[in-house]
Amino acid sequence: MKLYRHTTSPGMITSINEFPTRQQQVLQYLLTQPNYVTTPAVLMENISGPTGEVIKAIWELMRVGHVCQIPSEDNFVQLRLSDEMAGRLLVITKQEQAFYRYIGNTKY
Repeated sequence: MKLYRHTTSPGMITSINEFPTRQQQVLQYLLTQPNYVTTPAVLMENISGPTGEVIKAIWELMRVGHVCQIPSEDNFVQLRLSDEMAGRLLVITKQEQAFYRYIGNTKY
């Protein structure tokens, strides 16, 4: 499997669809979690697909800084969506929802 090399900053991203499918799933799941934090085990349970592909997606997102590892009191690894990436994805999501609402209300 070819690893996806995403090198642009979060500010340059115009759609979550610019990411490969597994990375999209990881980002979308993290956006739904309180404080954008979860453990790798919970993440893998909630994303369908081969475990190896999910791990590669997490690793690639961590490599470019969109997802980071944070320490916890109970020594479990926790993953967190970066503040900059979370903010950008939330803006994009709101823009896309507004666009589809506009298209849905347009008479042809």
